[in-house]
Amino acid sequence: MDLKTHLTNQINQKGFLIVSHRGEWGGNIIQNTIQSTALASRLGADIVEIDICRTIDGEYYLFHEGHEKDLLHEERKFSEMTSKEIEEMPVYNSIASKSGYRINRLDDFLSWLPDDMVINIDRAYFYFDDPRLFSLLRESGKTQQFFLKAPVTIDYLTSFSENGEGLNFISIVSDSSELKIYEQYACDIHTIGYEIVFRQEDELAKYTDLLKDYPLRMANAIHLGTPHILAGGLTDDGALFQKGKDWEDILSAGFTAIQTDWPAFLNNYREEQWQNVE
Repeated sequence: MDLKTHLTNQINQKGFLIVSHRGEWGGNIIQNTIQSTALASRLGADIVEIDICRTIDGEYYLFHEGHEKDLLHEERKFSEMTSKEIEEMPVYNSIASKSGYRINRLDDFLSWLPDDMVINIDRAYFYFDDPRLFSLLRESGKTQQFFLKAPVTIDYLTSFSENGEGLNFISIVSDSSELKIYEQYACDIHTIGYEIVFRQEDELAKYTDLLKDYPLRMANAIHLGTPHILAGGLTDDGALFQKGKDWEDILSAGFTAIQTDWPAFLNNYREEQWQNVE
C-alpha cells in the first residue's frame, strides 16, 4: 500500500493523526533517536518527526543543528565535525549528565524502523542537492514509510524535483502566495499533503481549497516560545490546560494532523473526545 492511501485510511479510522516532534524525549531519553521514536509510537503517535544533519565528511545522522551545546557539550556546529568525532562523542541528557547513548546514523535508523511506523524527515531540505542522500533513502527499501518536507523556495523545490522522484513530500506553506510558486513544481513532486504555518486564525480562509485536496493537512501545535507563532497562537500549552481546546480549534479548521510535543496527552484527547463524537 502506498503511503498516501495508508494515511487516508488512518485518518478515516482515527479522525486525525498525531505527529510527535522528535519522538518522545526527556529525562535520559534523547530527542531524534531510535529510543524516542519507539516511545512516541507506544504513546499513540501515528507519525514521528525526525531531523537530519550531515557531517563535514558527508555522513547523515539524526540531529537538529543548533543543539550541539545542549546534547554534545560542543561549541562547533555539527556540520563542521567528522563522522568519527560524532560517533565517539557522549550525548548528554536533560540534567547534563552522560546518557550512555550515541547519535544515530540515518542509515542505521532506517534499518531499524519497524514496518508499522511512519516518519517525517525534516531538515533534509538543506541537502536536496545531494544525490547520495536520495540513494540512501531509496536503498533503505522503506520509501512508503516516510515523507520529506521543506519550506517553499525555488532552490529546495528545484533540487527535490530533480533528485526526489517518487518520494513522498509535503510542503511547508507560511504564506498563501507561496502556493503559486509551488504550482510550478507540483507535477514533478509526489505531494501527499501540506503543513500550514499561520499567524492569525483568519488566515486559514486563504487555504480552504488547498485543505480539501490532500489527506495530510498538518498544523504545528508545538510551543517554541512566545516569538514563534506556528498555528495562529493555538498551542499544546493551550490544549493541555484547557481540556484540549486549542487542539479542538485546530481540527475544527480542517486539519487532519497535529504535530505535538505531547503525543500521549493528544492520544488521550483523541480517544476520550474526538473518537466519541458521533
